[in-house]
Amino acid sequence: GVKMTAQAVDVGEAEDVLPLEYRSGKAPDSELVIGFNAQYVLDALALTDGKVTFWLKDGNSQILITPTVQSDVDCQNVVMPIRLRP
Repeated sequence: GVKMTAQAVDVGEAEDVLPLEYRSGKAPDSELVIGFNAQYVLDALALTDGKVTFWLKDGNSQILITPTVQSDVDCQNVVMPIRLRP
């Protein structure tokens, strides 16, 4: 799965693990840490009507969010990462 965490100064923090189908040339136990503005990701997800695919390159590059199954909704969304504090 993928561990999703969110933090906001005025609200607090949350953590959840979501199911994930993962394909990569790297070892399956390799860790990828990447941060995004949650509202941008939510905006992209709101444009789809089902499962999506996140196309990732590395922790410093943008992601491409596309519908996993072709449907009436034909969209591609690019979301840029943000720096995470160490």
